[in-house]
Amino acid sequence: MERTKAILTALSARLSIPWRLIQLYSNPNDFILDPFNGSGQTTKVAHHLGRYYIGVDTEQTYVDLAKQRLDEPLHLSTILGRDWESIKFQPGALEKYR
Repeated sequence: MERTKAILTALSARLSIPWRLIQLYSNPNDFILDPFNGSGQTTKVAHHLGRYYIGVDTEQTYVDLAKQRLDEPLHLSTILGRDWESIKFQPGALEKYR
């Protein structure tokens, strides 16, 4: 369990990268594929942004961790300097930021 906490701590600040890429290159209801899902950053962000997602990993520990992280909050407001949580479920609200 300590290893899991270390992984989550190290990766929590890196959610902005998949968030920006998914926003730029996909639309709601698109499919996002991460063939090396690991701790589930990409699938977590895709889930919160209303995309369908497929994450693949060979280690059951990472598969379980990724599933566990899906419903956790993104904590992006401090990374991006805006309150993105308040607009993420409003259809079309992010179009002006593309």
